[in-house]
Amino acid sequence: MKNQTFCPPNTDGIIISDPLNIFYLTGFMGSFGIVLLKKSGQKILVTDGRYKLTAQELSAKKQFHFVLFDEHFNTRFAPTLRGTWGIEDTITLRTQTQYQQWFCNADLVVQKNFIEQQRRTKTTFEIESTQAAATHTDECIKKLLPCLKVGVTEAEISNILRNLLEQTGEKESFENIIAFGENSAKPHHEPGLKKLARNMPVLIDCGSRVNGYCSDMTRNFWFGDTISSEYENAYQTLFRIQSTANEKFVSQTPVKGIALFVRAELGAKNEFFIHSLGHGTGLNVHEAPSISKKSTEVLQTNDIVTNEPGLYFDGKFGIRIEDQLVVKEAFNENNVLTRFSKELIKI
Repeated sequence: MKNQTFCPPNTDGIIISDPLNIFYLTGFMGSFGIVLLKKSGQKILVTDGRYKLTAQELSAKKQFHFVLFDEHFNTRFAPTLRGTWGIEDTITLRTQTQYQQWFCNADLVVQKNFIEQQRRTKTTFEIESTQAAATHTDECIKKLLPCLKVGVTEAEISNILRNLLEQTGEKESFENIIAFGENSAKPHHEPGLKKLARNMPVLIDCGSRVNGYCSDMTRNFWFGDTISSEYENAYQTLFRIQSTANEKFVSQTPVKGIALFVRAELGAKNEFFIHSLGHGTGLNVHEAPSISKKSTEVLQTNDIVTNEPGLYFDGKFGIRIEDQLVVKEAFNENNVLTRFSKELIKI
């Protein structure tokens, strides 16, 4: 959470209802709450009696005011909101109608990605939290590898990995992907009952959270002694290109150029790269900026992003190599938060 957060131009404030945006602004996480962010900088958290003590404790630490949502809220407090107020474009029509009834003396205007854009550039605390999550994820993969044995299913490995990742006391940053054999050719494969056999590729895509901030990594392994030449050639090609592309993630670089570089380097294999190059991460595992050949985004100092090119051959195998990086004015290896080896490891 940053100390200063500004309101949209030409408004008196903004009404925040997205749970992650509320957490970002106040540290509060619950099933009901809204934040009123005034142009003066004042923050007001509104939540119900279930979270009264939590909100009161947080308000002293995080410097916001707390208003109890009770039977008097919509007759005593809500009508005091006047002027022009932003509302998030992610709310439902039902919620928008409710706001119009509560805040009947205010003009409500839709704002798109206002807080999300402020979340994009990370503080030292946010970078350190993400690094801690990335380090924890690296360690989880090391602990997981001995569990890869003949006959084990994707789902069994997925459950083991989830338990390891959540030893931070927080949920994994997304549902992990464990893909054996030809299932690795499905970028968003859901772990199932496929059993591991000798001389089979394994793709693992996973992440954990520390202080709410997400890590995200993908690594590939070969289970067995004999790696197919087709797989190894594809892997080494992708490894070289992905590692070179890492060095291009520096401040003020248009992301489109990096994405086009990767595709040009892939040459004829580009047709097998079927998704964007990467994305930002933060409290959500997918945040701004979007990194693709169509994106108009420009990298900013202290963006945290992923670089994850992939090659997918239907019915055969898929490979995706993903690192998480913090963007700086110049590249060095310390910018790469994912430290687990990218060398093709045989198990």
